[in-house]
This record gives sequence, C-alpha cells and structure tokens, in this order.
Amino acid sequence: MSGRTLLVAGANGRLGRRVVELLRTGERVVATTRSPERAADLVRDGVEIRFADFDQPGSLDRAFAGVDRLLLISTGSDPTRRRRLARHRAVIEAAQRSGVTHVVYTSISSPRPTPEPSLFDDHWQTERCLAESALDWTVLRNNLYADQFFDTLPVVVEFGRLTAIAPAAPVGYVLRDDCARACAAALSAETGGRRVLDITGSAVIDRQTIATVAGELCGREVVPVTTEPVVLRQNLLRLGMWEHVADALVDIELAVAEGRHAVVSTDFEDLTGKRPRGVLDALHDNLPALLASCASLRRRVTTC
Repeated sequence: MSGRTLLVAGANGRLGRRVVELLRTGERVVATTRSPERAADLVRDGVEIRFADFDQPGSLDRAFAGVDRLLLISTGSDPTRRRRLARHRAVIEAAQRSGVTHVVYTSISSPRPTPEPSLFDDHWQTERCLAESALDWTVLRNNLYADQFFDTLPVVVEFGRLTAIAPAAPVGYVLRDDCARACAAALSAETGGRRVLDITGSAVIDRQTIATVAGELCGREVVPVTTEPVVLRQNLLRLGMWEHVADALVDIELAVAEGRHAVVSTDFEDLTGKRPRGVLDALHDNLPALLASCASLRRRVTTC
C-alpha cells in the first residue's frame, strides 16, 4: 500500500463504475459524481464518494483535494457541441490547482482537429490541453466499443439488414470491460511521465462479419446495405435521435469508412499483462441475451 489517493471522475457511468470495481489496489479510492446518492453502494466497498460537477469549477477544487492520480473519463456530447471540451478543460485546470500529479484520460482512436466542434476535435483539443499543462498524463485512445454494436444486433438480425456507410470497413473493436481494465491499470500504475496508448482489440474485424456470424447463430440471414451519410443522418433523426448525437454517429461512420479505426496495438496487453477479449468470443458468450432480445423484438413487431 503506497498511501496514494486515486480518483475516478464520473463514477456513475458504466465505464467509471467498472473501473472503481477493478481498483482493488489497497490504495485510497475516491469516486466523484454529480449524484452521490446513486453511488451509495460503493461506500460499502470502502470507496469515498465526493460531489463534483464539471460545470461548477469550484466543486472540482474540493473534490480533487489530496488526490495524487486522477482518471478523467470523457463526457458525453451536448446540443451546443461545446460543453464537453469546456468540461475537460475545467477538470485539467482544477487538477493542476489541486496538486494532482498524473491524469489518465480516455480519448478515441485517431483524434483530429475539425473545422467545427466534433467528437474527434474535442478529444484532440483535450489532448492538447494536457500537453500544454504541467501535469504528467496517460492518454488512452480507446477504439470503438464492440458492446455498442452488439446493442444494435437484435434489430440487425431480426430484420436481416446491416445498414452502414461502409459495412466491410475494418475496426480494431475493443470491449468496454477491457477499456475499464486499461483505465484501472493506468490509474494505479507507479509510472509517471507522459504517454499515449492505443487501447484496441488484438485484430481488426468488420461489422459485416460480426453481423453475419450473429445471424448464423440465430438462424437468420443478414444482408449488408450501404448507405450515404445524409441518408443515415435522416434515418437517425427519423428514429427520434437528438441532432447532436446523430451527427456524432455519422462522424464515427465516416471515420470508420476512412480507415481511421483500423487500429490494432499491443498497448493493452503491455499495460495490463492480459490479452484483449476477442469480439467473436464475446458474441458467442452473449448469445443467450441476443436470442432473448431477438425474441422480444419479434413479439413486439407481431403485436403491432
């Protein structure tokens, strides 16, 4: 036990909560959230819960007091498309004021500047903020979550159509749980300095292959359908998706089509000492849930 204090910012999200669960280092763990009452169960595990709101810089100084290493999990988008970067900057500035020595940040594969605010630009600018700070840091460039594509598979399988800008484009998909393991390892590491790590699966795979395998497991044929960005955006909006979320998803689709997520690295294994879980292995393990979701969707469609 080194006596350090490790902080996870955003502990009520799925990634943050899993990181807290994995931090069994014998060190003091602090979890911050805008809704401490929703994290009450973590107190029983010896985690200290503190209030922090990225939109209230004063709350960050109090929340980060006495913290040695901090995990900043990137926040969600908002209708203005400007608040995410402002929130990240607020955390980085408060970390410096509070004496934090090392920040771990969850970025994305292939971040880049764009003319207008975007997911990729926000990550690029946040990485620049860290580089210009006095902090030591670790940037984890997480590739796309396979879990998020899995969430869409019941509809894809049941209707037999995989609609995408580039269904056969390769992606170094990674499981959210592996991203959590990378976060926990980087946060609890003894190393300082500055480094950028690509957190990916061990091989690229395309959505067409995943959907085809899922269809075969469920006894269904899945046909890939190529669409255009403007059509995809219109369809997402027609489904009731918020405009800024639809724009972010189209941006990701375009990045996949351009090969920006065909990134594979050994950084996860080097960091954690474990190999990342295979996407198809995870698909097979989640088959009962996929079958149940398909059956539920079929019943709803039948009764409409």
